[in-house]
Formats: sequence, structure tokens, C-alpha cells
Amino acid sequence: KIHLDYFITKAKWWMYCTYCDKNVVFYEKTKINDSELNCGMLDLKFKKAEQYGDTLGIFLSFYFDKIECNRTTVETIINDGITFSISKDSVIAFIVEDHLIGAWDARDSTRRFVKPLQPDVIKYIQNNKDGINSWFLNEAIKRGVIVDANNPHHYIPINKKGS
Repeated sequence: KIHLDYFITKAKWWMYCTYCDKNVVFYEKTKINDSELNCGMLDLKFKKAEQYGDTLGIFLSFYFDKIECNRTTVETIINDGITFSISKDSVIAFIVEDHLIGAWDARDSTRRFVKPLQPDVIKYIQNNKDGINSWFLNEAIKRGVIVDANNPHHYIPINKKGS
């Protein structure tokens, strides 16, 4: 039995860290002023999960208000989700439309696709904690990326596996 909530949380964290500081550029037809908008500020919602044997695909979408950020509304390229190996508890690939994209060097720990919590992501979260999505902020507090707002002298340790 898979723990779907665990993988959804892991996928959301991975997607937020990967795209948090990426500017979202809406097509002109939407009439949305996106001059200061980036993915870390948006809602990231679970759409569906698909399991094939040991492989689990978690499909997610960023939203601005009620507008889904997809290929018809934004110029910005954002993946549609993440595929995991359930038994290895590891990311296999990103999902783009219905395709798996996993052509990165897994040994290159300086890439967000391999290790999403990079120093520039930590800096973004810390510098933008008042403007980022509340789920992203709360998860950053749980993982010790920023100080717990309710107890400013207590740092919650960062989970090294899958951070």
C-alpha cells in the first residue's frame, strides 16, 4: 500500500523548490499583470496520481487565483508533476504533459532537478517568506529552512533525505 499523502507532499516540495523563483509570464490574452509573480507565490494543487507497478506519477498544477498555469495560459514552461519509484522512495523523472523527462545526471547535486533545496532556493525562501504560498512557507518551517515563526529560537532540522 502506498502512502499517497507522503508522495504528494514530497512532489509539492520538489516542485516548489525547483520553480519557486521562476517568473510566471501569462499570455497577453489573460490580461493578468504578472510583473512580480513567481511560482513560489502561487498555489500548487494536486490533480491526480497514476500508479504503474512500482512507479507513481503525481500530477500537479500551479494556480493564480482560479487560473491554472498551463500551456494555454502561461508562456513559462513548468513541469506537470513528478514520477517516483515507490520502493526506492526516489524521483525518477519530471512529467511534461504525458511524457517523462529524466535526462539529468543524478550525480550532479548542484542541480535542482537532483537536489531541489539548493542555496539559492533557501535564500529565496528566507528573503520572500512574507510573500510565498502558505503551504510552501509552512513546509519550509517544518524542514528547518526558516525559523519557526512561533518559536524564533528553535530551528527545526532539515530532513537531508529528499530535501
